[in-house]
Amino acid sequence: MNDFEELFKNADRQINDLEQRTQKNTKEIIRAHDVVVNTNSIMADLDDEFSKKTSLNFSDFGFLFFATALQLARIILINKLTKIEKAGSENQIEKWLHEKQKNVLGVFDGYGNNTPYFASMDHIITTKGVPYDATKYANVNYGFFKGANHRFATLGHDPLIGLVIGTSNIITNTITCRSHEFFSLPITCHVGYDANGKNPVITDIGSSSVMLSRVADRICDDPKVLAAALIKQIIHIATDTFTTCGIEIPGANLILSNKQAEELTKYINFGDIIKATTSMKIQALINVFISTLHMLTCDSVAVRDRELHSVKTMKILEYSNVIATGSHTIYKLVEMYLTKNPKALREIDWGGMLGTIMLIISDQEVKRRIKEEFIYGSFEKMLMGEDTQLLSD
Repeated sequence: MNDFEELFKNADRQINDLEQRTQKNTKEIIRAHDVVVNTNSIMADLDDEFSKKTSLNFSDFGFLFFATALQLARIILINKLTKIEKAGSENQIEKWLHEKQKNVLGVFDGYGNNTPYFASMDHIITTKGVPYDATKYANVNYGFFKGANHRFATLGHDPLIGLVIGTSNIITNTITCRSHEFFSLPITCHVGYDANGKNPVITDIGSSSVMLSRVADRICDDPKVLAAALIKQIIHIATDTFTTCGIEIPGANLILSNKQAEELTKYINFGDIIKATTSMKIQALINVFISTLHMLTCDSVAVRDRELHSVKTMKILEYSNVIATGSHTIYKLVEMYLTKNPKALREIDWGGMLGTIMLIISDQEVKRRIKEEFIYGSFEKMLMGEDTQLLSD
């Protein structure tokens, strides 16, 4: 009898345990069913919760104002530093660069006399200008250019090609121009100076190939002359970049006529490219600075909390850049309308505008991923409940 009693007791325990498991499973099934039935409502609630958790609070607005102020300061400062001025002694940037040229080139020793295809080191380091700036003819007017148009006819004024041709012109006291015909070889002429090393004039036609050959030979004999001429070339392009005539975009005078290159430069030039690129770089640096500071204010170490905080950071960067660039653009457009001066368009923060668009596009994908992980991750936890699996027998 004892064995039967024990058997019945075990059976009762198993039945009770089965009933408890069945009740728990039934409750879990009902709960999961309710979650599934109300999926749309739950998703909407989670979307609202995400918006609340990533909305900007009082301290976030402090970061927003600070970031906006920095971006506006960037725009104003860059416009001030790249202000278009007439070339000459009144141009402060040109004056400063020439002083730097004098100091930098002062470390080199001067020697020798000028001969065809040979500018003495003393001439290179002491002469203020460059030979390809000559606009007067000594004997015959070859008609390569007229006045300030020389910038668009001489290859030395090209910001990239000039690193080779312009530097070679400085080493050899020559000027290299493109002829009026398309796809023609450049023409190199000798440039002469007066007894004081001033008043350059174009003299006889020389040879571009001979000029480059002489430059190569001289560099092998005296590498210092390349350093001095290259420094002078870079400084000269810098002095011309933000002047009224400007410097053409790289390669323009190879595929366009002098007149066409000059017209194009009125709308977009090398200075515009430098300005926009610099603006984008400084904008990105400010964004990194603000992003780092704002992320330090996140107290939690949990991955989800930090991701939600990063969404707020991205909003601060986007809003600050849109406000700064947008407000300045509107201001310049109004100024252009009132003054009828199209030059105001050149002061618009084109680099910052492009950087802002790129920032918004790149952030959208990141914010979408974080939002999906938050909503679907939270929904999955609600669907699974406290336990990750239904209780089994």
